[in-house]
Amino acid sequence: MDGREHEFDVASGNELRTFYVGTPVTPELMIDDGVLFVGEGTHETHSARIYAFDLKSGRLRNAYATKGHTEGQPVMATFADEKLMFVVSGSDGIHAVDPTTMLAKWKANDGHIDSSVRVHNGRVFAGTGREKGDSEKNRSYAVAYEFQSGKILWKMELPASSWMTPVVWREQVCFVYGEVYFESGLGGIQCFRQDTGAPTAAFNLAIPQTTIPLVIGDSLFTTDSKGTLCSLDLLAREVRWCYKVTQKAGVNFSSPVYSPERDLLVYASMSDGLYFIDRASGQVAAHALLPEHKNIYAPVAVDDQHVLVADIKGQLTLFR
Repeated sequence: MDGREHEFDVASGNELRTFYVGTPVTPELMIDDGVLFVGEGTHETHSARIYAFDLKSGRLRNAYATKGHTEGQPVMATFADEKLMFVVSGSDGIHAVDPTTMLAKWKANDGHIDSSVRVHNGRVFAGTGREKGDSEKNRSYAVAYEFQSGKILWKMELPASSWMTPVVWREQVCFVYGEVYFESGLGGIQCFRQDTGAPTAAFNLAIPQTTIPLVIGDSLFTTDSKGTLCSLDLLAREVRWCYKVTQKAGVNFSSPVYSPERDLLVYASMSDGLYFIDRASGQVAAHALLPEHKNIYAPVAVDDQHVLVADIKGQLTLFR
């Protein structure tokens, strides 16, 4: 919220550098080929940019401006020997940008989009949603674009807003849905064929899904606005298990991540600490309370030895 990206030494926790942006830095950062890409903006921000910093020198190399807010993480992808960065910008849609020149190749706008796109096999998948103060006449969609041109390959209506990144499973692509700004009993997962957009599977979970979904094998893990973590069997098309995390009132936005070294899901609840959960059974293997943390909305960062937790107030904790 201080308008800077902060770099820390993992071993000591000492701050090494900051990269000045000027307005709140909201999306997850991205590093590609020695360049740090940082987005800015909340819903109140307009004409937000994606900044490109040279990690070696720490200097700003370039920036790309939108007419919206860049809340979703930029995504770098290569197809047919062409490399593009995909930037989402709220009501200003999607921008396909050359990461070297930071110039747009194509733009598309099929609704308000705040989440990162998913790129797979020359297709760009995105979900749209109804923004704050939106009219009920607007609808939410799952959309597939052609990588090189931005041409719409298919567009299918969703039961409710899709505010999080879709996931790819076999020949399908799956979208979470659920309203954040409006009262609604709708919430779940909708899957489509990647090539045609034909609906393939649906899971009605009755509570808005506000998580970045996670696919491991044939299982999809999703978390709702109330902090319930569920495992879905995509092959059998059934719910395997759900675990409700105790938390105070408020909308949960944290997402589960996977630690392959421990074969556990790692989930930081908004207000009830850090959970390590067996992905097969849904049983809690360990639980760490975080008394100093307030309102955890972001997924944790995990490597083979560490778990890093950050809250909305900027408190960082590294677990070994």
